[in-house]
Amino acid sequence: MPKNWRSENFCRELSHDLGKCIVTLFLVCQFKGEREPRHYAITGFLYRRDFYAYWITAGHVVKEIKKILSHEKLESCRAELNDRCGPDDECSVVIAPEELRLMISLDEQGVDLGFLLLRQLYYEGLAAVPENIFVDSNSLGSKSTLDYRGVYMLGCPFESQEVTDTELTDSTKRSVRIENLCLPVEPIKIPDQIPAEQTSFWANPNAFYGRLLPFSDTGSNGVNSIEAMSGGPIFSLEQSGINRVKPRLIGVQSSWLPRQRTIRATSSSELNEFLRCLEEMAEAG
Repeated sequence: MPKNWRSENFCRELSHDLGKCIVTLFLVCQFKGEREPRHYAITGFLYRRDFYAYWITAGHVVKEIKKILSHEKLESCRAELNDRCGPDDECSVVIAPEELRLMISLDEQGVDLGFLLLRQLYYEGLAAVPENIFVDSNSLGSKSTLDYRGVYMLGCPFESQEVTDTELTDSTKRSVRIENLCLPVEPIKIPDQIPAEQTSFWANPNAFYGRLLPFSDTGSNGVNSIEAMSGGPIFSLEQSGINRVKPRLIGVQSSWLPRQRTIRATSSSELNEFLRCLEEMAEAG
């Protein structure tokens, strides 16, 4: 493992390499009585299991998406899956809002997962972009075999989202651009101090727990808040030969304790089992 695995420069490089699986869901929603539309940039990543392809995020994120789409004052909504950091980009894959309402989520019993099953048309559009990579179910890692160096959380926090207004002749065009961030993580055991009302959630032995670390070269935390990074992947780098490492998906970010900078993620094994059961149910008719 590189000695500089926690450096800001190394993490920035990883944000481009590992971040190729990150695809943001952009929602541009017009609400009654509001002059300008609201923009939402939602973290998620591409995942493939056998013959099925998915856009994965957290379960509570899916609930928020459905809440937006069911708002009584919503007049129109444009939805795009996009890895090029902005809506209306030529690499966007437009998703029908009706299909987002059919997204499946599991936000109970310590599991916080949500996904959109990608139709062939959507899959082909995303796969046609050379920079896009689908995380494969054969590249899952186990928290029991982690190297305590080289664990990272990726996603698109609010702090990395830039809103720009461009004045046109008779209107204003608003665009949102985001930056994928890669933050170093130290795996830890179940935290001692957890919210009393969330004991079962934070004390789940199957979950992944970690502490966000500052960059080793600059001392910076990268961001003050990881809000909007829920649904992002957590990877470990596994040594696979001399000077070679292989990324392994070990979790899907779910929640965090800001004061302790402690994160809690649904494990990749739970993700794979959840999807396997759904696929078997679908194939059984």
